Amino acid sequence: MRPTDQLKAEIPHWTRIQEVIDQCLDLSLNLSQSGHPGGSRSKVHAMVTLLLSGAMRWDIGTPRSASPIASCSWPVT
Repeated sequence: MRPTDQLKAEIPHWTRIQEVIDQCLDLSLNLSQSGHPGGSRSKVHAMVTLLLSGAMRWDIGTPRSASPIASCSWPVT
């Protein structure tokens, strides 16, 4: 994980990334008519924080999950 001082400068930008992923989730779940987006949307903040802080490593180019949040995170990274 990267040092806290380095992360503080980037955190304001993470809000924009979270909003883009939220909108992508809304669009994809609405188009597929798959129900309420609450579960996926509630995990966006945690996932963005873990990925961008360096606490979690994940090859986002080859996701092994069919979850909506994984699919919507790929275009913004």
